[in-house]
Amino acid sequence: ENNLTTEESNNTALSAKVVAESGDVSIGAIASIETAALYGLDVIEKNVNQSNVNTTRFAVLTKAKLIDEKNTHSVLTFTVNHEAGALAKAINIIGKHGYNMTALRSRPRYILVGEIRTAETASEMLRAATSGHLVISTIHANNLEDALNSVIKYAAASGMEEGLASDLLARGILGVLHQKLVGTTKLTPTVHYCFANPDPMEADQMRMIIRDGKINLSTLMEAQMAKMIQGRPLFKSQERK
Repeated sequence: ENNLTTEESNNTALSAKVVAESGDVSIGAIASIETAALYGLDVIEKNVNQSNVNTTRFAVLTKAKLIDEKNTHSVLTFTVNHEAGALAKAINIIGKHGYNMTALRSRPRYILVGEIRTAETASEMLRAATSGHLVISTIHANNLEDALNSVIKYAAASGMEEGLASDLLARGILGVLHQKLVGTTKLTPTVHYCFANPDPMEADQMRMIIRDGKINLSTLMEAQMAKMIQGRPLFKSQERK
């Protein structure tokens, strides 16, 4: 509403540091009040967040043995090999060292959602895609734009603001593909696709289009297809590699 353009960063503290060091009064950062005080920035507006469940957690680690009788709970993060019985062996080792496990949570890297049919599915898919997971899903749609708009509408139906749904989709998306069968006697698949820059630190046209709310990917699709035919990388960051 203020005609501001957004640019993604690794974290809010880094954004504040960049703004402070630039000396440019035309740019700002979304960060905590404590971060603003740390880097000598003025707070222009408070409570700009669109979600009440967006939180940051910190883990404090030490090599020294600390005993706190008031705090009997701790969190242990570990990975196991992808083989039969690997998790059971790890749990047995924890038990042998005198620890009582009260909860077990997994954090898969890949999540296959299947078909999006409910508002809750769309909402959870968007949150997972922006929290370090590669989410693969399908949805019935007439074209690429219809598919993206449907995901946003589904998520908004769960109580999520439509602007937040668009932003989560823009931040989490890597690509969208539409396939349909055409023909009468012999059906032939036709495929249309569009990809976003896998580097979140680079500006990306697809993400800007989704955030704008008026999704039209035809021009971008043609440009990406032309690059593929010519054997050229889709993004500048890939050219540098």
